[in-house]
Amino acid sequence: QSGSFDVNDQQLIGKAENDPAYKAVFTFSINNSDFTFDRPVQYKTTDPVKGEVYQPLRVVPAITGEFDEPLYVLDGAKEKQVQLELHTRKSFNDVSMHMTSGEDWKINGGIIGDPIKKDESRDVKANITTNTSSGNTEIGIAINKIIDDQNVLHTQPLMDEHAISYEHIPAIIYYTPLEAKAEKINVITKGKNIGYIIGAGDKVPQALQQMGYNVTFLHPNNITDENLKQFDAVIAGVRAYNVNAWMNSKYEVLMRYIQNGGNYIVQYNTIGFQQTKMKIGPYDFAINRTRVTDENADVHVLIPNHIALNSPNKISSHDFEGWIQERSIYQADQIDSAHYEAPLGMHDPNEPETDGSLIITKYGKGNFVYTGLVFFRELPAGIPGAYRLMANLIALPKNK
Repeated sequence: QSGSFDVNDQQLIGKAENDPAYKAVFTFSINNSDFTFDRPVQYKTTDPVKGEVYQPLRVVPAITGEFDEPLYVLDGAKEKQVQLELHTRKSFNDVSMHMTSGEDWKINGGIIGDPIKKDESRDVKANITTNTSSGNTEIGIAINKIIDDQNVLHTQPLMDEHAISYEHIPAIIYYTPLEAKAEKINVITKGKNIGYIIGAGDKVPQALQQMGYNVTFLHPNNITDENLKQFDAVIAGVRAYNVNAWMNSKYEVLMRYIQNGGNYIVQYNTIGFQQTKMKIGPYDFAINRTRVTDENADVHVLIPNHIALNSPNKISSHDFEGWIQERSIYQADQIDSAHYEAPLGMHDPNEPETDGSLIITKYGKGNFVYTGLVFFRELPAGIPGAYRLMANLIALPKNK
């Protein structure tokens, strides 16, 4: 069943930490009674402020790697460069491995066949292409032979190392299979330059770059009338108005940008005590807590001829297939219906239909968009329909 997992060992449920790599066992005898206990072997350092700091002793792979992107998007007939960085903790005298992909995909390059020194970082590059019009593949590493300087054959698959590090807990290091994803998407883009206002953090800018856009990050000093002229669209990251107290001070500049022909796209913001303080769009609307949490919920086209659903990509129900986790969050509400249009409707099972996931209005020569659609989840996951719809929002035409 989707969303459920079988756990073979029930004792592992709720276990906060893995067992230590090594334990020290102590045996005591008191009054002729023997008993033992163990303690994890840890690494201790002394910090001038924190005092004694203990971290777990880790046993790590001798070689790890990391792709420069988790997802490579191919649009049209283009190829994409794939880059892998290998990290070693010992020397390898005999190395033979190469990048792999699925059927109908081809990787040119990506071969590693030279000795690798201890503590070396090595970049490995390749180009990936496909003749298919759509679809995806996993990019992995096939190992023919890896022999270290002690003549030991290493047979374990290569892994990608991840770290979770906060001051109040011991560092957590975990490993996942070393792989990336390539997706061929049939998407047409218009415009080239995007200004992006960073919010609470998302991977939408990287997805936009994968689509071929030039992305410039915006901050208070460069959100000016003159600087914004260069952008075909400006996009606010998730919760940008919640985490950037200065956003309201840029309201007039952003509205003038729209009036002069720009497209301003605002991703979701949460509500709370700041709700009455946020000045987002050119006309009034509120933000509610409505979510559509079923990623397979039907999406109804309420305005079939709306430009956002027709140009440059024709959006249909197929574009909402394969979405992950949810459809939309923190939707628009109480909209000024004399100005805003809401082309999409959706709802969870046994819930009323809502149309606040995407609202669009013309303002001067440009356009304003507020959307609770979860682009921040779908674009990094390589969902073709999300790419196509985002391309349409960026390409909204100027008004006469």
